[in-house]
Amino acid sequence: MATEFADAAKKGLITEEDSKSLTGSWSALSEAGEATNLNLVHLNNLDILDVNDLTKAEMAGRKGVQKALTALKGVVPGFEKAKLRNIGMIIGTRDSRKIVGRYNLTE
Repeated sequence: MATEFADAAKKGLITEEDSKSLTGSWSALSEAGEATNLNLVHLNNLDILDVNDLTKAEMAGRKGVQKALTALKGVVPGFEKAKLRNIGMIIGTRDSRKIVGRYNLTE
């Protein structure tokens, strides 16, 4: 997936730095040319328990969505006329809390 964003950066559609924070997946295009799911913006080094960091993450995530759409429209066949129809109401977080126990299960 990262190659599309690297290609978009080479074309000047997004910055090199933007291309590094855009990673993830998107659905295949339907016959109507719609992608129903894009999960692409990845933010690091934020404490989602801190209201200021959470606000920064919300703002950066929404900007990232626009950059991802610009990149995909410029380099992925079928996305040329894509439009953003809906966006998540709040930012989703992963790996924000970890429980340290007696054992670490690895499998």
